Amino acid sequence: MAPKPELDAALGDGLAWLLDRWRSQMPPEEARRCLVGLQAAHPWLDIDLVWEREDCSGTVHYDLLIRPGGEGTVSLSFCPDRAIPWPLRNAFRANDSWIVKVNGRVIEAQTAMAALDVIWGKTDLVQGIVNLALIEEAVTRRGLTVSDVRLQQAMNAFRRSRGLLSKAGTERYLEAHGLTQRDLEFRLEWQLLEGQLREEVTRGKLEEYFAAHQADFETAHVARFRVADEAAARRIAADLSTPGGGFLAAVQERFLKGSHSGPVFAVWRRGSLSAAQAEAIFGAAAGEIVVAPAGEGYDVVQVLRTGRASLDDATRSQVQQAVFDAWLAEERQHAQIVWFWGGPDQLENRNAGWTEAGAS
Repeated sequence: MAPKPELDAALGDGLAWLLDRWRSQMPPEEARRCLVGLQAAHPWLDIDLVWEREDCSGTVHYDLLIRPGGEGTVSLSFCPDRAIPWPLRNAFRANDSWIVKVNGRVIEAQTAMAALDVIWGKTDLVQGIVNLALIEEAVTRRGLTVSDVRLQQAMNAFRRSRGLLSKAGTERYLEAHGLTQRDLEFRLEWQLLEGQLREEVTRGKLEEYFAAHQADFETAHVARFRVADEAAARRIAADLSTPGGGFLAAVQERFLKGSHSGPVFAVWRRGSLSAAQAEAIFGAAAGEIVVAPAGEGYDVVQVLRTGRASLDDATRSQVQQAVFDAWLAEERQHAQIVWFWGGPDQLENRNAGWTEAGAS
């Protein structure tokens, strides 16, 4: 618990901070960055920011959540004359733009959509949106920021990677994707902040994690094609295993018939495979042809090479992501999550599921 003088000082500073935000009607993204200074001035407290924008006027109302530690949360807000005080706003309904509230932090649809390119492909959408709130909370609490120099470097790299070498070309790209310059800066800033958080959370933990999970990072270089029926897959594998079977010729034939999809060559990590897939692939000798379950079908696989894992740069990146994912899973276990997304039945079921998962 923070000393009472420290809490009193934080309340005074917090009220002054809120008055400044209200007078300037500072945009939420900028206000969130300014919160770093207030948090740094009171390191014994956890200070979070929530806000609501009036649809009709565009006015932004801010509220500070101050946690002294172990004894609850202080909600501090300022309401100008003729406005509705924060506790009475949406008393019986959530704002239409809200998706989820995690530990008191609201993720709005606009924020979630802007960050989809970061979380998409890493995990399912629902879990990814919860991760978004937890990452944002951790970034704010740790006072992480992105310098203008780093943001400009990220912008330059983004433009080079997409061939946007002129102002006109960049403007056409933004228009085609429904983005503004600020939207793009927000996405890049988010990626940089997530990267900083990942570095902090995983620092000093990679070697220990790798030693305990080294087998998960073993790799197999393979050539493959998919067959819908297991019996057919095993028959094809047996035919191709005979002398002169010609695995690549079979792939070419299937491709010309239009029955092949996806890449032929791939590098698979043991930890990303199911137990049955890993047993089939890593139990085979180089050159051997095996059948492994794959979704609703079966892969006919020629194992080109398997290898033990070492903590090189590529593997280190994978280990770091695994450690970060484990940290996020732990944070989700203890998070208080309230969904506002979907109909009443969906909300009830989804919240019940997350409540169960988050029980300590």
